Amino acid sequence: MKGKLVELSTKEFDVLKALIEERGKVLSREALLEKVWGIEESSDLDTRTVDQHIARLRDKLGSAADNVVTEKMLGINSGDLDKLERKGIK
Repeated sequence: MKGKLVELSTKEFDVLKALIEERGKVLSREALLEKVWGIEESSDLDTRTVDQHIARLRDKLGSAADNVVTEKMLGINSGDLDKLERKGIK
């Protein structure tokens, strides 16, 4: 992956940016919906768009996606995103 361009949609980039900005923290689906899509938390909202964007990001990032970890019942943890930078993904 090092030195290769990874094409991301605008929202995929925004999700990755949100994870990098909150490096090492667990972000809930609701937190990502608010941060990336501007949708404030709503108990009536049932969407899988965050899951779909994370899945596409993992697919595009290849082995570097090992640093994007789903914490069951908590959210998405960006893990050691310094590894992404060392692999040439910024």
